Amino acid sequence: DGFKYFKASEYFPEDKELEYTQSLAADMVTYKIYDKSSNERKLFLLEYQLKNVATLYNDTAEFYWKFFDESNTSPIGHIKIEIELPAAEVSAEELKIFGHGPLDGKVSIREDGKIVYEVDGLSSREMVEARILFPIRYLLLVPRK
Repeated sequence: DGFKYFKASEYFPEDKELEYTQSLAADMVTYKIYDKSSNERKLFLLEYQLKNVATLYNDTAEFYWKFFDESNTSPIGHIKIEIELPAAEVSAEELKIFGHGPLDGKVSIREDGKIVYEVDGLSSREMVEARILFPIRYLLLVPRK
């Protein structure tokens, strides 16, 4: 499984949906987003849902996702990743969250249970990954589709 939904938009000055292509090689999905520009700063919003990507172990469940890797050829000024686990009641005390990538990245849990990972100044070919450990029961509450 993997991507259930994907949308790319130019976020500012207007919300404009963008064209993209999707390619699959081995177990990696790559999206290329197209937006004509020249020497401009732009804000993009990438939204997607994933299905059946958490791993269930004997004593914990894990969500691990690589958001950017060495295949990204463009530097990115600021990244804000919001992760929402499917369980309705997520307790921050039961989560272990890790961000992998630039050392100045920040990972936090908001009051609404969303996990937020922010990175300033991502170089081209630099990775950004998140690893979240949580109780097995969170997965047992979610129907597999």
